[in-house]
Amino acid sequence: MSKPYWKPAAMLGAITLAFASLSGTAAAVEPGWVGKSNDNAKLLLNLMAKYSPESASSLGVDGYDEQITDMSRDLYDATVSDTRAVVQELQKRLKAETNPKIKQDLEILIGAANDQMASTALQRNLMMPFQDVSGLLFGVVQQTIDPRIPKERQKTLLVRLQKYAGLAKGYRPITELAQERLQERLKANPALLGPYKAEVEQVINDAPTMIRVSRMCWPRAGWKGGSRLCCIGKAIDRLYRQCAQASAAACTARPPPAASGLCGQSAPVRR
Repeated sequence: MSKPYWKPAAMLGAITLAFASLSGTAAAVEPGWVGKSNDNAKLLLNLMAKYSPESASSLGVDGYDEQITDMSRDLYDATVSDTRAVVQELQKRLKAETNPKIKQDLEILIGAANDQMASTALQRNLMMPFQDVSGLLFGVVQQTIDPRIPKERQKTLLVRLQKYAGLAKGYRPITELAQERLQERLKANPALLGPYKAEVEQVINDAPTMIRVSRMCWPRAGWKGGSRLCCIGKAIDRLYRQCAQASAAACTARPPPAASGLCGQSAPVRR
């Protein structure tokens, strides 16, 4: 899949401030300034949820368990625009704030958002989009069936998998969408650098195992047989075939020195 322009890992340190208040921990005893800092951090957390709902779910944010990253169009400009708007609002709050601790937290949030924009701009201008789709699916399955997650929330796994596989109404397979976004970027800039060859090969080699393990996870989570379990199995099987077919086609069709990434991505790679 094409790498999303919102990088959750780069922002986790800054938005951790929001996590405690959203999950309801220590809310009764925290100082008043912490609650205000959490409200500020929610601006970035909501931005993450908009462009990477899987990451928001992993942090315990309610309301995003059935949503998936939108791969149907290029979201770079929209992401940058929304991030700039958040930065402007945080800067406005910083200017009006008098509490030194809240001001410090605001500076951290602003710095993280600016770093995010700088990083994604470099990626956009220099690198071809590349990410491990089967790794994404594996992560979603693992975080959803975590025993700490309520059973009702775990049931949303089926909805996400059907959307990824193109089985849900109005959704196309994520593999097809990823290929389209990749070709758009290569058409716009054929000189984009590809990923390292070893990285691509690792993704391809790991994909079958990740998908198989994902298919084995929900019985261990204590789920019983039935229509929902059957539908999850079908969705996983469909996703496995989509990834395997696209990767095999890319591997057999590519001429040197090109190499393929998972799910049909194909572009020059670095040795």
